[in-house]
Amino acid sequence: MSFISSGLSRYLAAVPAAVTAMLSAALLPAAPAQADASFWMQGVQAEVRVISAFTATGETETTVPLGLEFQMNEGWHIYWRTPGEAGLPPELDHGPSLNVAETAFSWPVPTRDVTYGIETFVYKDRVVLPLEVSLQNPGEPLDLRGKVDFLICADVCIPDSVEVDFSLPGGAAEIAEGEAALLNTFETRIPADNSGGVGLQVESIAFEAASDPDNPLLVGYLDTRLASVFEMTAPDVFAEVPEGFSVRQPEVALSDDAMMAQLRSPVFRESWAPATLDTAAAVITVADGIRGVELPSFRLLDGFSLASGSVGATGEGLSVAGPLAPLDLSLTSVLGLLVLAVIGGFILNFMPCVLPVLSLKMFSVVSHGGQADARIRLSFVATALGILVSFLALALAFAGLKLAGASFGWGVQFTQPVFILVLLAVLVGFALNLFGLFEIPNIPGLGGLGANQRGFLGDFTSGVLATLLATPCSAPFLGTAIGFALVAPVPVLVLIFLFVGVGLALPYFAVIAFPRLAAVMPKPGRWMLRLRQVLGLALVATAVWLTGVLLKQWGVTSDLRWLAALAAGLTFAAGALFARWRTAGLGAVGAAIPLALVLSFSPQATASEEATFQPFSEAVLEEALAEGKTVFVDVTADWCLTCKTNKIRAINHEDVQAALGSESVISLQADWTAYDASITRYLASQGRRAIPFNAVYNPKSGTAEVLPELLSPNDVLGALARAR
Repeated sequence: MSFISSGLSRYLAAVPAAVTAMLSAALLPAAPAQADASFWMQGVQAEVRVISAFTATGETETTVPLGLEFQMNEGWHIYWRTPGEAGLPPELDHGPSLNVAETAFSWPVPTRDVTYGIETFVYKDRVVLPLEVSLQNPGEPLDLRGKVDFLICADVCIPDSVEVDFSLPGGAAEIAEGEAALLNTFETRIPADNSGGVGLQVESIAFEAASDPDNPLLVGYLDTRLASVFEMTAPDVFAEVPEGFSVRQPEVALSDDAMMAQLRSPVFRESWAPATLDTAAAVITVADGIRGVELPSFRLLDGFSLASGSVGATGEGLSVAGPLAPLDLSLTSVLGLLVLAVIGGFILNFMPCVLPVLSLKMFSVVSHGGQADARIRLSFVATALGILVSFLALALAFAGLKLAGASFGWGVQFTQPVFILVLLAVLVGFALNLFGLFEIPNIPGLGGLGANQRGFLGDFTSGVLATLLATPCSAPFLGTAIGFALVAPVPVLVLIFLFVGVGLALPYFAVIAFPRLAAVMPKPGRWMLRLRQVLGLALVATAVWLTGVLLKQWGVTSDLRWLAALAAGLTFAAGALFARWRTAGLGAVGAAIPLALVLSFSPQATASEEATFQPFSEAVLEEALAEGKTVFVDVTADWCLTCKTNKIRAINHEDVQAALGSESVISLQADWTAYDASITRYLASQGRRAIPFNAVYNPKSGTAEVLPELLSPNDVLGALARAR
């Protein structure tokens, strides 16, 4: 008990202390990079403020992304751009503003409110309306002034108005993490087109005329068919129709797997409105939770059909990617995906992403020399259990995101600074353990289950850490299995994730079956002390890599972040190697100095005119294809080691660089180091949920050839040649 009480208390107290000492100075300088936001402007039943995704207007940008945030009191709501049968949308008067040419709201998906039989489209509790501000003079300061008029309602409605006063300096801009993330949350809820990028598509809309002697104002019904790659929970139709008409709440019929829906919405007219819909045009928005799809305007009587790619005789053509392919959930298909999941998980053991955890695997093996078979089995069972429990937790987290209708992908947790901070704390804790500053205690009642001194808890935690560090990148077969899992029903998703865990744990299962594989190692001795130090340094190197990723997410884009992270890692390791808490503490304080300096000055990467890649956007992609250019797309991230391996092995190859530098080729790079909803949607539109992702677009057909996860120069050169 004395070991448990002293060891556990020192572990819980000392590890956060060391991590905090190294990172606290880094956290404080990050504050200036937070978004500018106006003070809250107090209304009758709501507070309103302006937020910005950037700390300045930029040097050459012609527009600035802002947001108008409403925080309503409980039970109160404001209205969508088309409020329904009553209400008024918010309006911004920016007359006295400086350097503002025009403003334009975007409107996230609303919810339907039914009060006293009146149906309206509203926002409740909290909403951010994305606001694009066009600048009169790019690069100069912005001063947004004026007022916001809005109607806020509960049982009664109150016209309200608040003053707007918000400024941004001119010049170079940094991402403001807090407000940028908030703005991005609501930008992802803006209805998309009908290409299937959000996993939701309108297959058809048909108007059926009807009459009812008991209700002479009934005009007919709007029948809408929806398809989804996620299970639908509450699909709805928001119709913007001519004055005098209304499309009311639909009756919803879901398929057994909830991936198909038939919505039947009654259409009514006012007594003074025309009796027919001959010329009535409508803009239809369909939604399921926070996902939405908006169709171009079309005449209701003409209807809409995805199969024909049009919106009726007088409507505009609709460019779509075609109907969403139905999932094959047959037993044969699912069993095949489970086999791919196991193979992909096993291959993940040999991918570059897993290199950081090799030290843990090596220590698991060498620390069992001369042990009895039963103790070796129990130790490796604990590690394998840590892997499987971790994959189950990942599956449940992704299932929750899926049921909420969010866009996400494999490895998306690495786009979140909080996740990386937690990983850094765990890594530093393991490194201190290997340096000999403390030992991880056994769980009371499970003492002795571990064959080595780390015990059951240490072995289990090793499995958890191995999983977390092994999941930022894809692998052959793994991308197919995970891509299927993330659009399949939740039980299939969980099953596939567990089988990926089985594949990753196969080396541990091999030792469980044949414990002599570990027992042949030499018995632990003084040589183990040196090995522990070497393996601890390997974990510090991993922490250096993650610190560089974190610095970029906090706005330091220059390569100086890697020098600062390396200096911090070396200083910390120099103090910890003495296996004394005093020197380790001094090393942690010294490590904070380069991090604080680089965050204080926040150096930015400078664009080179000779750079191979341009920043990715779907608009630039479409423009390049329209000009007849072959397009190479690289989706990467600093936390994706397989991406970095591809860059070294293939993309930076002399022949590949020459081909990408051709006048007939445009190279676009999407950086997913920090979360970007547009990249997530792009990957989903390509049927992928993980990176690395590389594709070559043929300008003649507009189609993309997706390249393997592990690239060779011939893969890239061959795809470019075929696209010409």
